[in-house]
Amino acid sequence: MKPKAEELAGLLTTNEIDFSQVEREAVSIGVNAWQIGGLDCMRELRDMAITIARQRNQNKSVVDYIGAWWDGIGSWQEPSLV
Repeated sequence: MKPKAEELAGLLTTNEIDFSQVEREAVSIGVNAWQIGGLDCMRELRDMAITIARQRNQNKSVVDYIGAWWDGIGSWQEPSLV
């Protein structure tokens, strides 16, 4: 699972111009995590990716797009802002 977390962390901090391609890759990782272990696996993978992304950015804040990217995969729902 760590290689997928590292890949997801890279997607969170990418400077890629084609953000739709980044999102497709993230969705693919999310679907795979859902198939392997459901919501618990997805949560663990997300947490690992955020931690790795922060470490790579010297603990600067990282925008968590994963919730939005994965919204609707299995029973994953994007957190409400309200």
